Amino acid sequence: MPKTFSALEKNILKSKGLSDAHLKKLAKAGINSREDFKTVGDAATLADLVDGLKKDAAAAVMAWAVGSAVPAAGGGSGSPSVVVDSPDAVYCIHCRTKQ
Repeated sequence: MPKTFSALEKNILKSKGLSDAHLKKLAKAGINSREDFKTVGDAATLADLVDGLKKDAAAAVMAWAVGSAVPAAGGGSGSPSVVVDSPDAVYCIHCRTKQ
């Protein structure tokens, strides 16, 4: 039995901006399950595969399908930097410069 989107997955895709015509184009392109989006890789490729799909809708679909692995528009890594000092580090009380 071939893989297909469940009713819930179809409703989620529609809420992300896809129409019934887009869903048919997904199937025609060979995208029949959430796992297939991992092969697609990014929103630009998805927009290229599905005629008439807007890039913001493609980005929303990819964010849902592959999770946080897809970077959001605007760039930035999103991960905070962590500085680890030795326990014997001494800082100036006025300017916080390491002594």
